[in-house]
Amino acid sequence: MNRNYKRLGIYAIYLISIFISFFISINFTFKSVNDSVSSLVSYLVQGGYTYTVHYKDNDYYMDTTYQDGLSRDAVIPGKLIESIDINYDYHIHYSDTLVGDVVYTVESKLVVEDNLNKTITIEDTKTDNYKTKDFDLIVNTSIDYDYYKGLYNEYINTMGEAFKGNAYVYVELKVLNEIDYHSIDTKDSNTITAVIPLSEEKIQITKSTNIENNKKTLESYVDNKMLSNFYTITSVFMWIVSILLVFSFTLYYAKDEAQTSTFQKRLAKILREYDSIIVEVKRLPFLESYKVIETITFNELLDAQSALEMPINYKMEKGVAKFVIVKDDLAYVYYLKENKKV
Repeated sequence: MNRNYKRLGIYAIYLISIFISFFISINFTFKSVNDSVSSLVSYLVQGGYTYTVHYKDNDYYMDTTYQDGLSRDAVIPGKLIESIDINYDYHIHYSDTLVGDVVYTVESKLVVEDNLNKTITIEDTKTDNYKTKDFDLIVNTSIDYDYYKGLYNEYINTMGEAFKGNAYVYVELKVLNEIDYHSIDTKDSNTITAVIPLSEEKIQITKSTNIENNKKTLESYVDNKMLSNFYTITSVFMWIVSILLVFSFTLYYAKDEAQTSTFQKRLAKILREYDSIIVEVKRLPFLESYKVIETITFNELLDAQSALEMPINYKMEKGVAKFVIVKDDLAYVYYLKENKKV
């Protein structure tokens, strides 16, 4: 009985260990690790301009200032324009203090639809640094309307009437916002453009921009590569442990079953073939009172039984089949064990 308990205990330890190792292996195999957000900041970019039209000396119009978006219906007599002042306002609002650089320039493009696209730099590239939650960039520039009108007329005179078409001056403020956020370099490129017609008698200045006025978010991440590597190594290690445990349990079980099967077959054969001379008893004689002779094989015990003409006492104790013959002060014994060759 104790032997059976021991076997069941070993089986239980094996099975529990295998279950735990497979559970850990599967858990770590499918465990994914992503870089986690350590901090974030939102920001909003806005931009626009106002413009002032300066007229040549005339009896009808005086200099007028307009706001983009609020002056869509403003009709300006192109023949009387001398120059146009454009005042750009570029603004960034952050939810926290950030460090960055704003690189900007102003360019003009003389565009004749489908025929010409000529770029002229008005303001050289400049850089402003900031460390703040709110950054404002104010850029003022002036357009000599007559100059661009003259370029257009010169182009037509040179190329011929076939190249005549709708002509515009695109006055662009180009801004590159370079943000340094937790060692993450982020760049935003924005343009604010005033579109000024040249070939029309009545003109309307319109605005074009890629600024969307939507909040954006910057996120700083914690690198979890080391944790990911730990999960991978642990997973591989535990799979190896699981396989070794299964292999070890298989070998132990096969060996145990082979030993038990051989023992049981041998015992059954002895009890069956020699039933007439074997007596199963509740208690064996107290052998310390006798001179004990332990036989190596059961056949030797049979020889003693034949000579003494005494029955063989049999009892199973602690996984051992004990066979005993008592005669006078002698005790002949044979022990059949599970791992004993018989």
